[in-house]
Amino acid sequence: MHALESLVKAIAQTTTLEQLAIDIDIYDAEDKALLSEVIARNRTLRTLSVTWTRNCLMSTIFYGFDHLSGDAATRIEPWLLALPENATLLALTVDLFGFSEEECCAFFLGLALNKALQNVDISHLPVCADLREICQIIRDSRLVKAIHIEDHHLSIGSLSMLPECPEATSLTVISFHLNNSEILRVTFEILASCNHLSSLRVCVQYCFLDKIQSVMAASIMEASTLKELEVRSVRLRRCT
Repeated sequence: MHALESLVKAIAQTTTLEQLAIDIDIYDAEDKALLSEVIARNRTLRTLSVTWTRNCLMSTIFYGFDHLSGDAATRIEPWLLALPENATLLALTVDLFGFSEEECCAFFLGLALNKALQNVDISHLPVCADLREICQIIRDSRLVKAIHIEDHHLSIGSLSMLPECPEATSLTVISFHLNNSEILRVTFEILASCNHLSSLRVCVQYCFLDKIQSVMAASIMEASTLKELEVRSVRLRRCT
């Protein structure tokens, strides 16, 4: 039996557990689907967090690296079966690393069928996902005020969508993904217009700092809703 599967089965059978936080490197949606058994079978759990903490460098390495294997329906079906049936879980945090855009959309539709959840934090949407479509699905669900997109890593394709996606409250800017000083400048100009931004994480190559520090400073000053800010610099490859 898979080691994670054994752990999940043990947790699912407990009758006293109310809070569970799992922070391990589960790379793909197929393995992550095992955790849906906790939601399906446990009836005492009130808070469930399934995350994988990645630092700036690790986020760069795994950016855009999707571990999609097997049949998509098989990966997402356990969640779609478990979510509507659980009436005790109130708060859910899930890192969707390894999910495709279609699976993410299906996951949000499954969340909408749950009648008990009051707070849902989602992180690591697919890099190439249509952020507007995902946010529209959230808006159309009963959980529109409960779902929050956390630590969304910005790509060139998602920049123009940000002002239309107030559900994306926590964003990450990494210069390896936007490896051009002009693109970074535009990024911070767009961020300045996002009045829904509450958390911002910035990881830039050291050589970019002089080129973007003024526009970054202006963006931060205009961010009237910003509550959390993290800025890191790294000395690696050359900048443009």
